[in-house]
Amino acid sequence: MRAIDTNDKIKTPPRIKEGNRRGEGNPDAPSLKANIKKCFFCKKDFDIVVEGFRMPRVNRYSHIACYEANFNEDETFVDEIYQYLREEVNLNYDYAACERQRVSYIKNLGYTNEGILKTLKYWYGYKKEDPSKAGCRIGIVTHIYDEAQRFYKHMEQKQKEIKKTVAKQIETDEMEFFIKSPPPQQNRKRNQIDLNTIEGGVDD
Repeated sequence: MRAIDTNDKIKTPPRIKEGNRRGEGNPDAPSLKANIKKCFFCKKDFDIVVEGFRMPRVNRYSHIACYEANFNEDETFVDEIYQYLREEVNLNYDYAACERQRVSYIKNLGYTNEGILKTLKYWYGYKKEDPSKAGCRIGIVTHIYDEAQRFYKHMEQKQKEIKKTVAKQIETDEMEFFIKSPPPQQNRKRNQIDLNTIEGGVDD
């Protein structure tokens, strides 16, 4: 057996850089235990370097095919829900319990992740309610979901009316400016008098 030369370069399988949310895979890459992840959707283990991956959530990996078959735009709000609770509300939430509630609300009540996020922002951001009463969960959502959606719908309608009013005012101001502005002055060519053409000419 050949002794290991310290000058030999040891080829290490590539690792996924933190922050990358997608990778196309490299079938020729050697497998590395750290690169074995459980698919978020099908729950099967796979090598994210060899097979490629997508990240439907923060620190959650999936097969590319599973992602394309199951992911929808509303899923992008899930990370925002927990980011808001963590960074803005400072709620020490029970993730497993919150996930059970969230999934149940969507499946059984027809809620959306975007709607749940708006409800939490309405409750804690607009109404300034005390998060210490939440019990580390998001159960308040079912009590005020419809109220929050009506609130945001009203705000959206109000914003549309404001934009419409502003646009109309700008159009009116431009029209008034056009009407009141004096016509541009045209340089009139002055009649030049040729003294030699005056009858009788000029006395020497």
